[in-house]
Amino acid sequence: MNLVLLGQVERGLVVALQDAFSDARRSPRDIVWGWERPDQGAKHQFNVDDLLMVLAEAEHAQAWREHLLGRELGFQVAHGQGHTLIENIRYAWGRHARSRNDARSEIRPRYLSACENCADPECEHRLFRLSKRER
Repeated sequence: MNLVLLGQVERGLVVALQDAFSDARRSPRDIVWGWERPDQGAKHQFNVDDLLMVLAEAEHAQAWREHLLGRELGFQVAHGQGHTLIENIRYAWGRHARSRNDARSEIRPRYLSACENCADPECEHRLFRLSKRER
């Protein structure tokens, strides 16, 4: 899974992201960048597992959004500057990596009880009261 940065990207941002991901459990295989506008060069081929990240502050951000929507590709928009931008990208990457890992059958939990999917607070309170009585 790659992190693909779309829009005008400075090398300093890429270096800062590499540093920020150096201690992460789930880091991108590669940080791909260099596409400022969607009309640059040949058709873009993105891997289905890649996180396409449009930089909101970039000059051609709206053009990227329209391009990706027109091709029916999922993407996220990163807002902010400096440290805020890096943290927003890290957060988006973490959620993306977890969602992709959850979709892989070889690492799914073998058993999920009904309680793992239940959103009923009364049920949760009953289970809690029962567990307190057993002690």
